[in-house]
Amino acid sequence: MKKICFLWIIIVFFGCEGSGDHIDFQVSTKDSANFSVQFPELQFGEKIEIKINDEIIVSKIGDRAFSTSGFWNYYKYPGEIVKIEFLDYYHNQLKIRKIFADTLVESRQRTLIVSRPFPKGMTKENWKPYGFVSIDTGDRYIKLVADSVEFSGMWTDRIIDVTKSMSD
Repeated sequence: MKKICFLWIIIVFFGCEGSGDHIDFQVSTKDSANFSVQFPELQFGEKIEIKINDEIIVSKIGDRAFSTSGFWNYYKYPGEIVKIEFLDYYHNQLKIRKIFADTLVESRQRTLIVSRPFPKGMTKENWKPYGFVSIDTGDRYIKLVADSVEFSGMWTDRIIDVTKSMSD
């Protein structure tokens, strides 16, 4: 009986280990968020992690072989955002590490925009249409923006204005 109890304790202990380092800060609407991530393409074998103040808030793995998945998720981080870190792994090898120390503290909402992979060396001057580019052979561009500046005047802002004027 002691052996069975001891075995159950070991199973429970190792089964619960490792799940405490990721807290889910995701919210369903942009209005209740203070941070969002726009990510257009997560490739097979790719893993991304996004940390705020050294806490993992996003950890996703590309597990679909013949399709890519993207997302635009919203998060409500409870404290002041001092540091944002983006990590991109491909087949467990670190490809990109970008740290933002100036996190637009005065901004109410901010977005981390991650581009699709571009062919290495592509710039605005030599841009041309291209197809699928693997993260292994391409470059991603990561930009942190204030939502009030980057997305001002978009159609969603106009819809909010129209609904406000209709309710008046």
